[in-house]
Amino acid sequence: MKKLSKAVSFALALVMVIALLAGCSSDGSSGTTTTTTTRATTTAAGATTTTAAATTTPEERITLTLFRSDAGISAPDGVDPSDNMFINIIEEYANVDLIVDLPSYADYTTRLNLLLASGQLPDVLHSTGLDVTYQAARDGAFIDIYDYWESSEVVQKYITREFLEMAKTPLMDNAYHRIPMKYDSGFTGTANFVRYDLVKKYSPSGTWPVNMDEYVQTFEAYHEAEPDKIILTMRERGGMTSFWLYGGAVIPYLFACNNKYRYDYQDQKVYAQLQLPEFKAALEMINDLYKKGIYDQEFATSDSNRYNANFYQGMIAQTNTMDQMLPDRHIGIRQNVNFPEGAFQEWFTAPLLEQYPTSVKDSWYGIPYAESPIVFHGLYIPVSSKDYDRAWRVIEGFASDELFEAYFYGQEGITFNIVNGQRVFDWEAHAEHMNLNRYGLAFMKIAGFNNGFDLTLARAEYHLGSAYFNEVMNYQEVIDSAARNKGYSPFSFLVDTERTALKLRESEDAAKAIAIRYAMGQTTSDQYDAEVAQWVNEYGFIMEDRAAYINA
Repeated sequence: MKKLSKAVSFALALVMVIALLAGCSSDGSSGTTTTTTTRATTTAAGATTTTAAATTTPEERITLTLFRSDAGISAPDGVDPSDNMFINIIEEYANVDLIVDLPSYADYTTRLNLLLASGQLPDVLHSTGLDVTYQAARDGAFIDIYDYWESSEVVQKYITREFLEMAKTPLMDNAYHRIPMKYDSGFTGTANFVRYDLVKKYSPSGTWPVNMDEYVQTFEAYHEAEPDKIILTMRERGGMTSFWLYGGAVIPYLFACNNKYRYDYQDQKVYAQLQLPEFKAALEMINDLYKKGIYDQEFATSDSNRYNANFYQGMIAQTNTMDQMLPDRHIGIRQNVNFPEGAFQEWFTAPLLEQYPTSVKDSWYGIPYAESPIVFHGLYIPVSSKDYDRAWRVIEGFASDELFEAYFYGQEGITFNIVNGQRVFDWEAHAEHMNLNRYGLAFMKIAGFNNGFDLTLARAEYHLGSAYFNEVMNYQEVIDSAARNKGYSPFSFLVDTERTALKLRESEDAAKAIAIRYAMGQTTSDQYDAEVAQWVNEYGFIMEDRAAYINA
């Protein structure tokens, strides 16, 4: 009897499996499974018919783990990284509960390295770097996500085939482990942002300087009129970053040294900025301005707080990427209640020089590169993930319309209303929403931090006023166009060797120390050359490795 019962049970189970295979469909975001069953009924005439009936059973909600970075956009006090308005949208989309491991911004890199070394990976991993995750991918840590991407309209809306190809794991054949962050929605390129109200007042021509001499005359006239103002300074960022962003890059930018490294197309070699004659000339110009009191006497140790205070109170220029200035930086300057004088400052993207210093090898180098259309952020599914399908739906949740609208648009009836089928924004309420929920930007890991560009421009025009906004736009569009015409830097997609990655920060700190000593007049020209030669002897393999990768 027991044997018969087992046989009947097996037969019934087999029938159920066949029915499920024939009649089940899965909805990627509904969290339900629909099963088709049959039912026999007898009509009034005595005939027997069979009809189909659908029953819906809930998809099991599971718990997954997520390791991510907040990209320096920390949540307000009291906001739970595993339970907030943005993570909840992702959880509902994927029908999961997420346990989020969110290290501090300062600890993130160390934690990521330890995590990858341990092999104890989460179900979904977010990384803000490439070298260690690419190596982990080559070591077999992550699944290939190509098939998932190919069938996902949600992700393809942002990550095109071209972008996926750019994010392919290098040194492997057709290996797709990363969903990158899209980053082509805003202005592109790097520029000097200069206070045009001061240029009009102090430049010899009353308008934009066309060469380095006219800039120096402008700085000198401004310093003579306002000797207590710190008008040029650096923002301490660690390594050579201090010389290619913010205040420290203003003078190097005017000497066509507007990137940390440069690729010379004439001999297929990579040069560190420290090796360039143009950069040495820029340091000599900084030293000249430093001796005259025009350049901050404490530039080498100026931290972010000191730099920002000087920025509002007297600085004449800074260097930044184009997407950083409009609208947030401009709005912040014009509406900063602690610095009301900012309402009268005119910060514009300076035109490129018409005449570069004689030390500049080719004015072509003065044109900024276009920024990469994807950036180094990435979402990965580790091989050890307990459910690949559901982990992919978490990734889709990061690309969902619901998440995008919750951050960029806000809520209907509060930040906008629908009028004749169009969103009409209440810009004051929208600004409050963006301020309160700024941490939501850290969830735009696929759509990109600079997305919602039309909305961004409309918000900027409202807050800045149409006249000033249009002036800002006119200057930005010129540099944006020049950068797009020039194209991407060879370094946009660079992957460093392990030996370079291990020594890169050390090499940059050493290069920065050499540059600062020369800029402050602590070393002679010959001593600078000797120190650079010693630096190249010790770290020249970095340029060799990078040239080999780019050339290949």
